Amino acid sequence: MAEIETVRRVIREDECDLLGHLNVAGYIALASDGGFAIMAAFGMDEDQIVAGRHQSFAVIQSDAAFKAEVLPGQEVHVRSALTEIGSYAAKFRHRVYLGDRMAFQTIFTCVLMDLKTRKARLIDDDLRAAMTPFLIAAD
Repeated sequence: MAEIETVRRVIREDECDLLGHLNVAGYIALASDGGFAIMAAFGMDEDQIVAGRHQSFAVIQSDAAFKAEVLPGQEVHVRSALTEIGSYAAKFRHRVYLGDRMAFQTIFTCVLMDLKTRKARLIDDDLRAAMTPFLIAAD
């Protein structure tokens, strides 16, 4: 399974800045949406986050690279995967594409956060097993 498509949509005019292209916040929003989508794919959907496990991955670091300009009206899609699963944290890679061309990439380092105590939690064996099919080699 590895990398999956997590988002597909058309960029709106209101997501663009004075330069006429997608604002930095827009790229991050696409990656954030991709993060929630891949979490749902490995079993941490909204019900599990809010009413079940009371846990979610939270970004603590982002490493981003802008590769191509994205304009309003263009359709983009996001492909997401995991590049590392540690004891308390995982690295999520999100790539935004215009057709076959990569326009943006970010690696989010995320800790598994207990939403009641607001502290990092150990990634348990069941969650690790659910996440592993989405693990790819880091570039």
